[in-house]
Amino acid sequence: MTPQKWSPPVPFPTPSPSHPPPPAPAATTAQPADDLANSTKIPVGCSAPLLALNGQVAHAARHPKDYSSVAEVKFVAEITDPLTRDRKLCKIKCVEGQWIGPLCEHKDDGGRYHPILRSCLLENVPSHVVLTYRNVTIQASQLLFPHDAVLLARCRELGMYKLRGSASLQCQNGKWSDRVPHCVPTTVLTNFAPGTPPTILLSIPTGSAAVEPSGELAVFPGSIVHLECLYSRKMGTPEWSWTATHRSYLTGWAIASDERDWKYRLSIYYSKPTDSGTYTCHTPAPERATNSVAVRVAPVHCDQDRLQSRDAALSVRVEGSRLGQTAAFSCPLGYTIKGAATVTCTGSGHWSHPTPACVPIRCPALMLSDPRMRLVEVNNSYGGHAIFACTFGYTVDPRPGLMCESTGQWDRPLPRCKPILCKAMPVPKHGTVVESLPPETALRTAEAHAEMAKEPSTTTTTTTTAAPNATEEDAAKARKKDTTPRLKLPPLGVGASLRYACHDRYQLIGEPSIVCTETGHWSHPAPTCKPRCPYPGEPANGRLQPVKFAYVPGDKITVSCNVGYVAPLDGRPECRPNGTWSEPLPTCTIYSEV
Repeated sequence: MTPQKWSPPVPFPTPSPSHPPPPAPAATTAQPADDLANSTKIPVGCSAPLLALNGQVAHAARHPKDYSSVAEVKFVAEITDPLTRDRKLCKIKCVEGQWIGPLCEHKDDGGRYHPILRSCLLENVPSHVVLTYRNVTIQASQLLFPHDAVLLARCRELGMYKLRGSASLQCQNGKWSDRVPHCVPTTVLTNFAPGTPPTILLSIPTGSAAVEPSGELAVFPGSIVHLECLYSRKMGTPEWSWTATHRSYLTGWAIASDERDWKYRLSIYYSKPTDSGTYTCHTPAPERATNSVAVRVAPVHCDQDRLQSRDAALSVRVEGSRLGQTAAFSCPLGYTIKGAATVTCTGSGHWSHPTPACVPIRCPALMLSDPRMRLVEVNNSYGGHAIFACTFGYTVDPRPGLMCESTGQWDRPLPRCKPILCKAMPVPKHGTVVESLPPETALRTAEAHAEMAKEPSTTTTTTTTAAPNATEEDAAKARKKDTTPRLKLPPLGVGASLRYACHDRYQLIGEPSIVCTETGHWSHPAPTCKPRCPYPGEPANGRLQPVKFAYVPGDKITVSCNVGYVAPLDGRPECRPNGTWSEPLPTCTIYSEV
């Protein structure tokens, strides 16, 4: 190709399918360039070239502004390639006052410089089409390939689809030699629809074979190959044709009862290199649809030494090293295999994939979004655990921690910090309760109640004491008394305290004050209010028997009078179940007044 002229103000080549992005010139030289044909002397006198990186004009202050005596400018450029980001030494040359280039060095041509030709863009690839480049399967579209790149096309499953279009695409200065082909489904996929290409199934009862990137079936000599053309026998008998000329091949319907009505077979017994060729199945007229399989018989062996690895954890089981045979790799527990677990000896004499490696299983880093949660212990290798803890008043939900599984993922989502609640406490009959909720306890309680399903509950009369830092509104709520009958209090958070009191004529049995602890349990059971009769006081001119602070229902008291005084003999007050005395306390009367 004729070198293109390049003159200011055209900017330096920028990233595009036609040019790679060059950095600042790396060197200048005035020697004549003997790598351009028919050029023995290069005149000087070009103006300073513009330098652009990624489409933006770059300032190269360290480079000379006067290029009148410069014959060529060399720089390092990155050439577009989907597999390797090749870096090449490139240059521009001053020829008759015009910059020519860029030209890049080709090591496979003795280091001579050649013009850069445009790359080709691979756009959407049709389904079931497999493209390979340098024996590597292309996994994505929208890729750039350099000039002269050759892509091989085949259908994903040999014989199940028929390739329509060219099996080889070559990039020619920005354009592909042909359109990307597509795959047409065959009879077994279309339920034997009329006009559909016949399906060809492959069977290798003896020997070995492998499908090449080009879609060719590579067969090791001595193998037996059966090609099954799938077609409904009641619609006619298909025909086989082949390009191999050294012998004829047996064809006919399969013998097995479950195959003889739809499998028309061609058999290659004890294959030889002379059996290489294309084998085509033709359906009967008027359809005359066809499908073909290209066969190449070659005594290919792959080097088993290339399967060896310095990775001590990697194990390999080799079936054999001849064409079509495989090698299977495995890793011990706690490792995952990076690369292909199974490789096949291909017709090129190379294994289908590089030797893989064993990589320790690692679960992803844990990102905690809850400020109340912290990691106590973490081991993100296989079988390791992550242990969490929460701030005071909260608990990890659910427990226990996480475990790193063989998939490289944690066994479940991150837990959360859930407020600890002490169960709802009953309010004693004939008693009252005073709640004390510090601000942080009130927050935990509110959070917990927001998560709980709202259930109707019966309430009891309580008086709430506001926290010292509470607002006036909170204080007003605390002073407000709920007159609705209540049987128990709602669950409360850690730090909440309950202070109990009994109504008149009732005595508190148990702890008068209890606290919600961080275990989620109250410090003491709820107390009870039992009826009690109060001490009635010492009678005048007498004494009371028995003397108690409070009397239980059923207790009776008697009055003993001092000398010279007397009390009614039938006066014995009894403590009733409601905490009242059955009668007034008898009085001691002086004898002289009786």
